[in-house]
Amino acid sequence: MKRLLAAAILTFVPITLAGCSSGVDHSSHSMPSNSSSFSADEIMFAQMMIPHHQQALDMVAIAETKTTDNDILHVSGHIKDAQAPEVATMKSWLTEVGASIEPHHSMEMDGMLTDAEMAELENATGEEFERLFLSGMIKHHQGALDMLYLLDDSTKTEVTSFGDMIRKVQSEEIAEMQTMLKKY
Repeated sequence: MKRLLAAAILTFVPITLAGCSSGVDHSSHSMPSNSSSFSADEIMFAQMMIPHHQQALDMVAIAETKTTDNDILHVSGHIKDAQAPEVATMKSWLTEVGASIEPHHSMEMDGMLTDAEMAELENATGEEFERLFLSGMIKHHQGALDMLYLLDDSTKTEVTSFGDMIRKVQSEEIAEMQTMLKKY
């Protein structure tokens, strides 16, 4: 009975969203009616991580046209190969529970490059581009790792495994990019 009551409350009560900008109206964050398979934090994680990953993929697309540095192209390929399927997985989770893929609120996410930083990256060339790409992607990956706290209470093996894989892969990529950045 307590589980049923808790599920009912989560279905109808707006979610308290950690990590969102202060002063944001959270009244539109009620859980979809069939959300019992994913927690509010798991849904919030996916809604936040999809645009976060998309920006990393946008940075990779820029790198593919801006650099001939084999190390950067190598790490960019790994990022693309990991994050594009992860976006698809998270979208499928949200679709499964009837949650919006696009959050209905403004979220401040750690590690996201500002519009000005993205424009600077797009306009840079040569070593300046490579330095900006590496430092920006390191910041971006660290922000993704910070967002994993939303999965701390997850009881779903597929979700915890997903988070563990992000933690492992992005931590390794951060170390690799920090080493690469030293040459600039």
